[in-house]
Amino acid sequence: MTKNLLSTLSVAMLATFAFGTAAVHAAPPAPVQPAVAWAFCGVHPDDPNAAAAVAVLAGAHVDATFGPCMPPDRATYTTAEPGARYVDPATYARLVDLNASVGMDTVVYDDRLWSENPGTRLTAYQFWMLNDRLDHVAAWDMGDEFDPKYGDWAILVGRWAIMVEKVEPVTTVGPFTNHLPDAAVIERALADLGHDALSFDCYDVKQAIELTRTFAPLTDDLMVAVSALDYGAGTPSVESIVGMMTALRAEGADRFLIFGGSFPYLSDLTPDPTFGGRSLVDNLGHATPLALAVLDGATL
Repeated sequence: MTKNLLSTLSVAMLATFAFGTAAVHAAPPAPVQPAVAWAFCGVHPDDPNAAAAVAVLAGAHVDATFGPCMPPDRATYTTAEPGARYVDPATYARLVDLNASVGMDTVVYDDRLWSENPGTRLTAYQFWMLNDRLDHVAAWDMGDEFDPKYGDWAILVGRWAIMVEKVEPVTTVGPFTNHLPDAAVIERALADLGHDALSFDCYDVKQAIELTRTFAPLTDDLMVAVSALDYGAGTPSVESIVGMMTALRAEGADRFLIFGGSFPYLSDLTPDPTFGGRSLVDNLGHATPLALAVLDGATL
């Protein structure tokens, strides 16, 4: 960061010396607006280092986090019924408060909201309106990576309609889902869910750039995932994260979904070693080099 700041100052000083007083009258260049970044894995509020961890994420220019990434029950998990993969509303509420304390919002999963029962939805409204928590909810999480080839897609479309027609007018917060990196899936999402916003994950840089170039003109708000976890997409580095964010932004990506943020948890709230055991933060709540990478990628 110091190097970037010094470089900026040096350019400004050289411009002044080169052009003299004329530089005073020249219109300053428009500042580059930082890109919005959401972290897919939030901090569990019962993590003993939760306060330190959320401070690191906020410092890395993460604007919002999802809930903590908990281990699913593989015997029962589906995209439409993820079960233990998500925490309960009371835990989400504590995360909303924790994130808000450092200026971040939260993407909340609460399946009461898409209930066909108006009374169930009313209970959820009242819950999230307590203590002004609704002011710190970035979106309603609908789950991710639904596949149109399976029946869960029709469930998503039905729930989405309830969220747009019933829930968003009351809460002023819209639904969110993230899609598979497949052009046919993304086209179906635009057809069935609308063009207002779109998100997909693709950790192959070339393919991600091609998809971004294709679909950025077709949506008002495109979010593209960037990996910050040591998993199937490979081991991320400062260079890979900054490079991918820069390339995607040049092709029209409006926002970034950081695959990671916090690390995925085991049920005892220790890091899941399957994902490398860390992301932007480690198990002690300390920043890793990847936090600076996301900061640079969002602000360069």
